[in-house]
Amino acid sequence: ANEAGIDNLHGGIPPLESFSSPEELEPYFLRLVDKLCEQIEQKEECEAHTLMDTIVAYIDEHYADHSLSLETISHNYSISMSYFSRSFKEKVGTNFVQYIWHKRMAAAIVQLTTTDEPLKEIIGRIGYQDAPNFIRKFKKETGHTPGQYRKLFSGSAKGV
Repeated sequence: ANEAGIDNLHGGIPPLESFSSPEELEPYFLRLVDKLCEQIEQKEECEAHTLMDTIVAYIDEHYADHSLSLETISHNYSISMSYFSRSFKEKVGTNFVQYIWHKRMAAAIVQLTTTDEPLKEIIGRIGYQDAPNFIRKFKKETGHTPGQYRKLFSGSAKGV
């Protein structure tokens, strides 16, 4: 319990002098072990949630980094890629690649509709390196190319 950082197990066992045999002590020890295991599991779950919260915050801040990947995140936080992938999906409800894509799409939409900057600059700034692939995925997602989207929904469009 001490090594696991759990120190609230007091009061589970009466003083040893109150037992006349090891058999009388056994049920108290079994309850203590059960309680210890339960608290260790709770602590591990809490730490896993805290780690995922930290990782999601990191991703939200660095989504535009084109080198962001399952592998780099797993390496940086010293966890396996499969554990990270599974835990991330449980935490946010979508897989890592989709999450990054949606973060980048949202940033692209904001920039397309609020600036007149060239598409190539916007694509690079949001962390996407392959402009033709981005345009194809953008059109599949929105039904419009980025240029069409800008014309349709830009705050600087005529009459808006």
